[in-house]
Amino acid sequence: FKVIASNQNCYAEFKGSYQGDPVLFAVNGTMFSQVITKEEADTLDILVYDEEIILKRDRRKIKLATDEIPIELLPENEGEMEPIDIFELKHAVDCVQSCVAPAKTSLYEQYKGIVFDTLDDKLTLVATDTVKMSVYKMDVPFNNQVIVASKPLASAVKVLQKFKGGCRIGVVGETLVLKNEYCRFVFPSYDTMFIQWASVIKHHMSEITGWIEVSTYDFVRALDRVKVLSNTMFKYYPEFVPGASSLFLKIEGDVIYSERLEATITGNVIPFKAEPSALYDIVAPIKEDRLEIGVEADTGEAIVIRPKGSEKQMAFCGLATY
Repeated sequence: FKVIASNQNCYAEFKGSYQGDPVLFAVNGTMFSQVITKEEADTLDILVYDEEIILKRDRRKIKLATDEIPIELLPENEGEMEPIDIFELKHAVDCVQSCVAPAKTSLYEQYKGIVFDTLDDKLTLVATDTVKMSVYKMDVPFNNQVIVASKPLASAVKVLQKFKGGCRIGVVGETLVLKNEYCRFVFPSYDTMFIQWASVIKHHMSEITGWIEVSTYDFVRALDRVKVLSNTMFKYYPEFVPGASSLFLKIEGDVIYSERLEATITGNVIPFKAEPSALYDIVAPIKEDRLEIGVEADTGEAIVIRPKGSEKQMAFCGLATY
């Protein structure tokens, strides 16, 4: 049997074992889900009538009204599909999702999703809210560009992670398809253009004059402390000041704060200010022990953050003005 749900951002289809007559019906998704998730039995009888279904187990019966089929059932013509590590895809989505523009923002639609694009013929996930941008490159062949809604995508990869066996990815027409043996997710692409993100990477990487290497754990904890001050009525952005073998976080004025992190400094690095919550969202998903912060001493436009020596994961964050 198949359980299918759909909205404008995602079409989800789940398969399970079934014994009985061929039927097709639609019910309220929220009510049906609540009933099913509370059942602890391995099997459940579903009696289907013209205007209702009855969910039956032992002596218990629950009736739900049926409705007309509200969605178009999609065929199984996926086209060419590539195997993908669902655990790495989950990590990639976690890393870039923090840079998706908020749903209520007035920015263009393309910044409210995650773009699946190609770099060196490999799948690359990108998201930006025009202040920060995150990029994650995977070793999966890919030669398309689709922009999909971030929240249903994150939910889908979380579900796919629960199943044993392989997962596959592909593009059919204007949709992105993720599937395994048990379920299929189809995401329509936003009908819009995305920024030239590869040019953004090239520009900022060419402007880097020095690097700061710190412990990921220590940096995340420090940002977690100071971001509280930026979420108040009066925003206090810390200044990041490099030393000989240290990185200082300082806030001066009505609120005074100072913290020292051990760091390795190479090249020409100057002090900079950045919004701590934005930095925290970028670095929190990083799994590696050490991270690098690239600084543009000449332009002071942005910083680059990546796991130490990584060529597959990086993020860019615009700096606060003094």
